[in-house]
Amino acid sequence: MAQIIENLNRRSEQGSAAVIVVDAQNDFLHPAGLMAKQGEIALEESTRKRFVANCQALMQAARDQRLPVFHVVTSLRADYSDSALSLRWRERGLGPENGFLVQGSFGAQIIDELTPQPGDYVIEKKGHGAFRDTLLDRTLANLGVIHCFVIGCGGVAGGVDDTARQAGPLGYEVAVVSDATYPVDEYQLACLDHKADVKTTQEVLGFLH
Repeated sequence: MAQIIENLNRRSEQGSAAVIVVDAQNDFLHPAGLMAKQGEIALEESTRKRFVANCQALMQAARDQRLPVFHVVTSLRADYSDSALSLRWRERGLGPENGFLVQGSFGAQIIDELTPQPGDYVIEKKGHGAFRDTLLDRTLANLGVIHCFVIGCGGVAGGVDDTARQAGPLGYEVAVVSDATYPVDEYQLACLDHKADVKTTQEVLGFLH
């Protein structure tokens, strides 16, 4: 317990920050991805472009300040024996039968616009949130990170939402960047405001600079 408290105090004093990009993958964000094909997500191009531009700006600002950028992606075996995704997804036609988020597939790849850069971290997950059964918490702790800016896909009711809710009890100060999530759900943002700060890209860029 003493080591945990010491680590939290060190992170709080240093105040280091990180940008965490959740599920920015083709199956979520590409017109040829399975979410779009199945009609589960409406890829409105101008909104998608703003989302991508905001993500790029946040990621670059973090790199300019020598802060870590984490890409957390869902990557599953072809037989889904390692999957922790909700069964509801399979009921909606998003599962191993059509290769949804299967490792090595086009759909599991990060979209070209947000390709990881040298020095970025790429972490695989098996479920919806970025902290459960991954090395994200351990790596953030080793880097002295306390502030997490969460962006990406799955909507705030999906991977972004679960990631923010998991981070708080672990001792992180969490901000979800509303206009760097896709799709945006205002109701879920209002609900999430009780678990995390909800900020705009411009507000976070002011912090990072």
